Amino acid sequence: MRKTVILFFALCGLIMEARGQTIDLSGFPQETTASQLRYWFNDDVNIQTTNTLSGSSTIDASTLAEGIHIVHYQIVDNMGVASIPVSKIFIKTGGTPTTAASLRYWFNSDAKSVKTTDITSGVTTIDASALVAGIHTIHYQVIDNQGVAGITASKMFFKTGASTTTAASLHYWFDSDSKNVKSTDIASGVTTIDASALAEGLHTVHYQVADNQGVAGITASKMFVKTGGTATTAASLRYWFDEDAKSMKTTEIGSGATIIDASALMEGEHVIHYQVVDNQGVAGVTVSKAFIKNGPMKLTLTAIQDPNSPTDYWLTFYSDLGNFVPDASTTVYKATLSDDNTKLLMTEVEDHIVNTSTAVILKSTSPQIVLLMTTDVSGDTNNNDLLGGITVASGYEAYTLLPGSGGTDPIGFHKSDGTTLDGNTAHVELPSASSGDIEVIVLVIDDGTGINTLHANPDLLQGDGAWYTLDGRKLDGAPTKKGIYIYKGKKVLIKR
Repeated sequence: MRKTVILFFALCGLIMEARGQTIDLSGFPQETTASQLRYWFNDDVNIQTTNTLSGSSTIDASTLAEGIHIVHYQIVDNMGVASIPVSKIFIKTGGTPTTAASLRYWFNSDAKSVKTTDITSGVTTIDASALVAGIHTIHYQVIDNQGVAGITASKMFFKTGASTTTAASLHYWFDSDSKNVKSTDIASGVTTIDASALAEGLHTVHYQVADNQGVAGITASKMFVKTGGTATTAASLRYWFDEDAKSMKTTEIGSGATIIDASALMEGEHVIHYQVVDNQGVAGVTVSKAFIKNGPMKLTLTAIQDPNSPTDYWLTFYSDLGNFVPDASTTVYKATLSDDNTKLLMTEVEDHIVNTSTAVILKSTSPQIVLLMTTDVSGDTNNNDLLGGITVASGYEAYTLLPGSGGTDPIGFHKSDGTTLDGNTAHVELPSASSGDIEVIVLVIDDGTGINTLHANPDLLQGDGAWYTLDGRKLDGAPTKKGIYIYKGKKVLIKR
């Protein structure tokens, strides 16, 4: 009696993802849904967010000039996890909004016989009556109401004869044995394929559906496992990268997921080749997938030059994209307000890391500050009065970093005249009722002398005979109130 096997083909997926040093091949991820779109344009890391994702979302590009731009975006799921940033080039056009008006098309290589039909209704019928039955290609362009034609797209299609066709038979063969093609009737919609001559293990069936006119469709291929008495399961993954088959590695996949080490690869495009090996030791066919190994996200930002110290450059930074570490020429500071709210006492962040959603001040010897995304986390985040975000709390005044004009007008946090701030920057807020005449909050690095060496002008430090307050303000004469002052470059205590 002939032994037959009924084949059921199921859609199986292998999710591969390259993130930094690993590729995560996960067969059964936790179910998540897209809940938020985070995006920014070009090199402007002023991140915008849309919280409504119904399958489509409208992005505000109204502030962009006409021309070519890049949108960078991340999808955030309902667990709060953001995807890796994706970048797309687009063109912003001006003028009147355009709509599809007509369709220009031709068949096969007959570009001389171009036809045009109106598509303002959204649907059109294309005349293919002159074509013979069989496979053809249609080339078409959509033309807008301004007369601008889109790029040419091409689609293959099959023109049938006068009679309606139905699937009649199935031609098939296994693996590379194309000489042994078999046919079976599929008029009933279901058929049984004879695989009795095959050994147990992984195989590929190639098949074509032929219609009642005797015309065969394109060849499709499906992998399957022929089992014997014992059921087989995926046990290990055998893989290598690019053309380096000699460095094949094997890892267990009994849990249904595995992490592949790609740390030795350079950043850029690569190909992974892999085979699934079952618990009988039988390896499947080799599958190849292209992927891109990304390095950490890099931001290059322009800093403000210090008018009193031209070799120093300053910048504030805030981001919810992730943690960042700046280049070696940059120092990271957190800051606290003085009791009178006129000074920001800066303290260096010792581990040099900017945590996500943490506002900081950056000082560099270069006008360009480079920050790289990192998985490291700073443990030095306490005692920080700097804030991030683009909105100011009701009843408060915002102060943002500005260079000043130098001298007694130093770089510092100047009172802002708006309620909306620049994205990815830090600011300080004071209650409107108590901000009073405070126009500038100066930056202070205490060097042990009590003199604000960051902002002090040369006359203060060299001793020009005038009296100064500790924050560098020049007095008209000798102080009339008790306190500590600077006179001829030294601290002087006035007791009266």
